[in-house]
Amino acid sequence: MKTLFVVLLLCVASIAFAGQPSIVYEVRDGQVLGPTDLAKAWKMDGWESYCNADQCVTFTVNASLAQWLELYISHTRWEWRILKPGDYATDSIAIAFRSNGNVTVCLYGFGPLVNVDGDEIPVATALVYDSLPPGPGDWHWDDWCYTFQEDESHDTIAVKFWIRLIVVPCDSACEYTDTGTVCFTLDEQKPWVDRETGEYDEDYPPPG
Repeated sequence: MKTLFVVLLLCVASIAFAGQPSIVYEVRDGQVLGPTDLAKAWKMDGWESYCNADQCVTFTVNASLAQWLELYISHTRWEWRILKPGDYATDSIAIAFRSNGNVTVCLYGFGPLVNVDGDEIPVATALVYDSLPPGPGDWHWDDWCYTFQEDESHDTIAVKFWIRLIVVPCDSACEYTDTGTVCFTLDEQKPWVDRETGEYDEDYPPPG
């Protein structure tokens, strides 16, 4: 039994060590091109033996894939000219996006339009799929969020950004303005990605 144990030690040896960076190259049509910064790789562990036996060595390949977002917004400003009081809406802004994970879209700060005297015109917002107008329950008067589930075929999700203004007879003839923000959060982003830059978080430890 002791002899068998020694033979196993001589014939099978795996050496673990900290990962070493490995250069990653872009490949196009099977041809290896220059180095790329869009992927990183590390060489991990090792193998060493000295014996007369046949040997089979198991290799492991792990990949952590970040979430990406492809985003298109047709416009980022509305300009209205309103002749008479009324309840008006427009769908003039198109938003299209696709991602390899769930995306939460939040609308912040779309409050009333305000003039220099502090008078207000109420504002409501809605996001609806391209071919459908908003219904009565689709309008939002405050900040709100909606999570779009990952499209398994990763087709583009197309929505229209609607804005609604309610102008009443007592609203003064004046210029009114406001700003709001639409945020797209990648719900399945990896911790090694800096959410502000989309680049690698250099403070996140490498594989070990």
